[in-house]
Amino acid sequence: MLLRFGVSYKDFDRVCRAAFVEAAASEQEVVGKSANVSRISLRTGLTRKAVRVVQTQSLSEGVSQLEIRSLPSEVLHVWHTDPRFCVQPGVARELTWDSGGNSFVDLVRRSSSTVLPSTLRDELIRVGAIEQTAGGTLNARRRSFVPVTAQDRLIQGLQYGLRPLAMTVAHNASTNNPENVRFQRIVWNYCLPKEKRGEVDKLVTRMLEEISQEIDDLLSEVESSGSGEEPSVFGVGLYHFEDDPNDVGGGGIPKVAG
Repeated sequence: MLLRFGVSYKDFDRVCRAAFVEAAASEQEVVGKSANVSRISLRTGLTRKAVRVVQTQSLSEGVSQLEIRSLPSEVLHVWHTDPRFCVQPGVARELTWDSGGNSFVDLVRRSSSTVLPSTLRDELIRVGAIEQTAGGTLNARRRSFVPVTAQDRLIQGLQYGLRPLAMTVAHNASTNNPENVRFQRIVWNYCLPKEKRGEVDKLVTRMLEEISQEIDDLLSEVESSGSGEEPSVFGVGLYHFEDDPNDVGGGGIPKVAG
């Protein structure tokens, strides 16, 4: 997939080196030791010169942290959960553009002060998440933001799919307390008839959409009843897969007895 979108091995290597150096530096700080070049070089296997290059690039580029939720997703979330913008949790109001105090402009400004409301409106209309009536009001057609182009879906999948899953795998692999293990399950079947896949796909998709909305409502209720202390990030990832050897990355689930 990276090759399809023009990401060369050189680009991939540069990003991986930066990730290894950052992780090694963080580990050293956790154990109370200075994250000097020699220690990072020893932990990563990179030469000291390579470590210095990575550190110099990171200082000059000033790469920011990834957002946990994309802005379009955040706006749709608030629209469906904030009493100012929804009839009830899960049912979004029809919004005016910029009047009445609970307008689309107010909604966008509730989530971001840097993005123009018109830019976000056009993007949400482009992907079919909202629609604009002849009178100029806006209606939410979907509760989630689904990118249209393949490149958008790849970025969305990496940031909000693979990354959160990897964080959960890393957490579960590093904890020694069984009570501290995060929920991680996978369910599959090797004997599903191919002619039934479409039917099962529709049914499972509907079930996952329903439970995702229930979880979203639950988190919104907890958020609104919070004590005002420093917030933390909590999320649940849901997806379905088909292990088809003809697909990119297929054929990876081994068959096991039982």
